[in-house]
Amino acid sequence: MKINRAYTLAIIAMLGFSLMLGYAFYQLLRVERSLANYVGENMLWAINQADRETRRFSDTLLLDSADKDMILLRLDILKSRVDLLSEGPQLEYFKTIGAETQLKNIIETVERVETHYGTGDNFAMHDVLSLYREIQPIFSDFGRIANLSMLYERNAGGANRDRQLQIIYLVTAAVLGLMTVGGLLFLLLIVNIKSANRANQELRRYQEELEAIVEQRTKALSVALKNEKKANEIYKGFLTTVSHQFKTPVAIIDLIAQRFIRHPQDINNANVIEAAGRIRETLGRLTRVIESTISGDIVAHEGVKLNISEFDLVEMVGQTIAYHKEIYAGRIVDFDPQVKAFCYRGDKTLLEQIIINLLANADKYSPDDKPIHVTVMRDGDAFSCRIKDFGAGIPAGEADMIFSRFYRASNVAHLSGSGLGLSFSRQIAEMHGGQLILLNSAMGSTEFELRLTRQENSE
Repeated sequence: MKINRAYTLAIIAMLGFSLMLGYAFYQLLRVERSLANYVGENMLWAINQADRETRRFSDTLLLDSADKDMILLRLDILKSRVDLLSEGPQLEYFKTIGAETQLKNIIETVERVETHYGTGDNFAMHDVLSLYREIQPIFSDFGRIANLSMLYERNAGGANRDRQLQIIYLVTAAVLGLMTVGGLLFLLLIVNIKSANRANQELRRYQEELEAIVEQRTKALSVALKNEKKANEIYKGFLTTVSHQFKTPVAIIDLIAQRFIRHPQDINNANVIEAAGRIRETLGRLTRVIESTISGDIVAHEGVKLNISEFDLVEMVGQTIAYHKEIYAGRIVDFDPQVKAFCYRGDKTLLEQIIINLLANADKYSPDDKPIHVTVMRDGDAFSCRIKDFGAGIPAGEADMIFSRFYRASNVAHLSGSGLGLSFSRQIAEMHGGQLILLNSAMGSTEFELRLTRQENSE
């Protein structure tokens, strides 16, 4: 706290001395400008010129008294010089130095001479001496003005020198003050650095102790965190994946309702019975999805449990394609069943989800005018379902990562998706002892294959 207060006082002092130094330079600039002002010299020159013309005029009166035109010319020149002294800044300057009375006397004398003798009509040779005596007082007035100007400039120069001396003292005090405060700040900085070094050493010791404690606790928690993370990922993947199964039955029911609303004339016993049957079948499928999803045993420590039942894989694939066509009516799906039936024991809801995911991906990543090819075949006790699209494909070098959790190919990153569908679909296939593989990943087409082997207890 004391060091902070000392820093604050030092900074305030530096600001004060800096302001003092700035003020001193400002005053020094003003003095320099005043020294560069040559008003006094200019005024002395103007007075000298006016005095000179007065003497020429008087000399002309004595030496060239017969030359009337020369006398009038010199009078006009004198009048112009006096008029110059009685205008603008010249007049203000003479008022400042206290020569206003002398200047007034000069102006009045010249005006009287001009009035009495300047017309040229009433000018006579015998008036020359009178004119000469009229002019004589001007010389004394010009001399007094010159003396007043010299005294004023001398006093002004002395004042400027005094101001310069004061400014030098002020600059010296400001510089010394800044140097003193700078030295104080330097000492405070050294003290602060030493304190910081001691604090850093203490902090380093505390950090080492804390790191040891954290390392011990981290080892104890790492296993639990990994298990929890794995369970959360499995649960998130399952919920994301089965969302398609919730959407498909609801969408089919909505399509049937829309057809009745748009075409009420088609409502008859046969259509109602057919629609009711489809709705019941769809609701049964939705019920199975709900039971698989919200069951209390859906997520166990090792992952998702299977709800085993016996069903026909070929029929399941055909129904899934039919559901897909209901939702995506504009998409052509070519179904080539090379085997009529294949009985299998497994979780129909989850296996159906693999087909839904593959069809949904093929629809999402393919142009609307491109078909989807689905082929089912049998090789002994092995069942194969291949789904091929003609869309974006998978870039070279990314095929090995396409089944990783949350991974999405770089050429479809701009489209919506979670990157969990293929990962969870492969997990479902492996839980049934099967495989989900990528057969073709060339740009412009993609083909996946689901392989399942009949279990020993299957008929």
